[in-house]
Amino acid sequence: MNSAITKLYRLKVFSLILFILTYSLLYTTTLFAQSPNTWTQKASFPGVPRVSTVSFTIGSKVYIGTGQDSSSNLLSDFWEYDPAVNAWTQLADFTGSARRGAVGFVIGLKGYIGTGFDGTANLLDFYEYNPSINNWNQKKKLGNPTSLPRRDASAFTIGNQGYVVGGYDGTITWNKECWAYDGDTTWLKKGDLGNGGSAQSIARRWAVSFTIDTLGYVGCGYNYSQDWRKDFWRYNTITNAWTQMANFGGTPRSNALAFAINGKGYAGTGNDNDFNNDFWEFDPVNNTWMQVADYAGGAIIGGIGVSINGKGYAGLGRDSIAYRNDFWEYTPDSLIGVNGPADQNLSVNVFPNPCGEMLYIKSTKYEVQSIVIRNTIGEIVYIPQLLKCKGDYIVINTSSLSHGIYFLVLNSGERKVVKKFMKK
Repeated sequence: MNSAITKLYRLKVFSLILFILTYSLLYTTTLFAQSPNTWTQKASFPGVPRVSTVSFTIGSKVYIGTGQDSSSNLLSDFWEYDPAVNAWTQLADFTGSARRGAVGFVIGLKGYIGTGFDGTANLLDFYEYNPSINNWNQKKKLGNPTSLPRRDASAFTIGNQGYVVGGYDGTITWNKECWAYDGDTTWLKKGDLGNGGSAQSIARRWAVSFTIDTLGYVGCGYNYSQDWRKDFWRYNTITNAWTQMANFGGTPRSNALAFAINGKGYAGTGNDNDFNNDFWEFDPVNNTWMQVADYAGGAIIGGIGVSINGKGYAGLGRDSIAYRNDFWEYTPDSLIGVNGPADQNLSVNVFPNPCGEMLYIKSTKYEVQSIVIRNTIGEIVYIPQLLKCKGDYIVINTSSLSHGIYFLVLNSGERKVVKKFMKK
């Protein structure tokens, strides 16, 4: 009997110790977890500090290259940053001429760099980077045979196409063109930024850009009239048209940096006669800007901004004294993955839920123009290229999705509808 009591006592003590250890571990994890709306310094960029650099992400890695250093040397080195291990690796140099003011975008699992200024002339050439073999290949030049070379343009990716917008082309009005590239041989002229507005007010250089779902955004910058801009525009590939959105929340400026996280845009820093470090969040559902935590690297211009796995990354550029190589990670307010349901009624239904190989969508109020599927941390995991209509229903094939929870984001002109579903 005493032996049984002793064993029971020991079991209770062991359970208590296990509970304390578990609680302590949870408390420690919570205590040291990254707080929302904060910047955390990461490993500094090991290359030469620089401005006017190209940056993009492929998979789970950040890629940075080209630019200009503090001695006005133009650069062609190329680097990879791995957030998982907080480490940089130098890669094969960019094989085009050294340059600043180029643009970069990603199509699939390959990166593209082109345009810019080589110290003598503006450029139109483009190059493709394949990270699987660490190799560059020259591709077709931007535009058509009559296109003017340019620098300081903006770029974004939607689906399987990269877009280049605006830039300084040496004319008296600068540039407001928008070109789309398929990564192979075809550049297609799209609707001009601003839908034909005054070239001297709409055309610009040093603007910021990002993509949210299947819509591209371009704003701020500097125009020929030597005005800093704060207007923001959204591009819809379905209508081939630009819609003016709410003005950027801070002062008009150029040479800022931007990225998008989990269905929201972020932009800040830049030049408006002074250098800035304020940062702002754009909510496309409500078409509003809200100020968030200042960029922790201080007031800079000409920095870079990208995002991966629900986090933003920014760095480099220059402040009022020196060129910079510091690098920072931004954690937004929420890592849930999407802005909660924008549609609070039953105007859009998805079924069956959970679904198997097919998911059916019925909209009784909105005309669905594009669809993306995000996972629970906000990453786009699937963009249906072809929407098959069956009666009043849209049918999409979900066979490529793994078991789990997803968010279906339906864009319908001015409206975004979010629906949660499960794949069996």
